[in-house]
Amino acid sequence: MIPLVSISILITSALSFFSAALIWKKKGKDVLKTKFLNDLFFIYLISGVFFIIDSVPSFFTENGLLIQVLYIISDSFAALFVTFFIIKMPLSFFLKEKSRNLITFLFCSTVVFSIFYFFYNIVSLKPSRLLQIGPVGIWAESSDPLLLIIHGSLMIIGFLFIIFFFTKNGWFHKDNFIRERSRLMAIGCTILLIAVAFYYIAYVPNPTTENTSLEFLVYSGILSGLIFNLGYLVILKSVLLKNQDD
Repeated sequence: MIPLVSISILITSALSFFSAALIWKKKGKDVLKTKFLNDLFFIYLISGVFFIIDSVPSFFTENGLLIQVLYIISDSFAALFVTFFIIKMPLSFFLKEKSRNLITFLFCSTVVFSIFYFFYNIVSLKPSRLLQIGPVGIWAESSDPLLLIIHGSLMIIGFLFIIFFFTKNGWFHKDNFIRERSRLMAIGCTILLIAVAFYYIAYVPNPTTENTSLEFLVYSGILSGLIFNLGYLVILKSVLLKNQDD
């Protein structure tokens, strides 16, 4: 079997870790910029872990139960904490010091839902199922569909929140650097939103049913991975953008 989806996700993981390393080098120039880059750093670092947990197992094992457990671990913690940092970033700008209590509440809610998501899916554990067309294959997740809908909705809300933030506050900013970086961030996050929505639309109904088109599941998995990579490259370009006034 050729795990094209896993290969695509592994590339996304490498981009995430590379971006985190670049951001780490840029930290510390001023307080406002550092807070923004700190949040971006954790988004990239945690999403790198999330993607590597999702992609690597299919290269080494065909144990459906083990792969499903790893899916649950990555979904329970990594993706939800990425969502937390995505929401936290604009909140810190919008509400300044007043955002502390709200951010604490969001953090605690993320922890509680992550723990619930993990144990509920472990208790009702079903093995992932290998979907294969010729040499191309993908391991379909078998988590509870309702929880996947909630999980996906949280990620989509997070991306909509940050797209709104960069569009409203930076798209028409008079400073060229802020305007260009904001536009790249908004465009990159919009591409990621499309990838997330595409993935959940394809997989939420129940990827193990016989009624779902095998071709649709496999190729939508490959396509969503490629869209993710495009979005990460656009955001990486915004991080690497240099201020001409520096």
